[in-house]
Amino acid sequence: PTTPATGAAISATTSVPLGQVSTYFMRDNDPDPIPTASEVQVVKDKIDEILPANTSVDDNLVSAPAAVAVAYTFTALAPNTLSMRSAVEANLQQFHDEQVSVGVDVDDDAYRAAIKNTVDPDTGEIVQTFTLSAPTGDIAINAGEIATKGTVTFL
Repeated sequence: PTTPATGAAISATTSVPLGQVSTYFMRDNDPDPIPTASEVQVVKDKIDEILPANTSVDDNLVSAPAAVAVAYTFTALAPNTLSMRSAVEANLQQFHDEQVSVGVDVDDDAYRAAIKNTVDPDTGEIVQTFTLSAPTGDIAINAGEIATKGTVTFL
């Protein structure tokens, strides 16, 4: 954009007040990657030990993100085999493990690409076509939330 910026409504907002830091973390590769309250406290205590001078421990906010389970419902899948269904579920899990972030909406092209690029390990075939009845469109994620793979249903 040109400088100075112009327009009818230019604004910036933040969800963290000035002078505070907010940290969200996950426990990758654990069966439940969302940290427990005691795990959050351990991380907060460690960060409190190394806070910069003139920073209050009250301004060090450490939290576990709130999981937003995304349910996937397929009304069509080709090829529609048990091994392809398992591969699609595994690919969706990998997508959620590696491609989503706290407080960031999930783009429909991204999760659809994860499905489309699934390879059946038994046959080597890729997904040819699929139809989802849910979700539809981008998945809205609020500050402090993270999208996780919910149930996967094949009708």
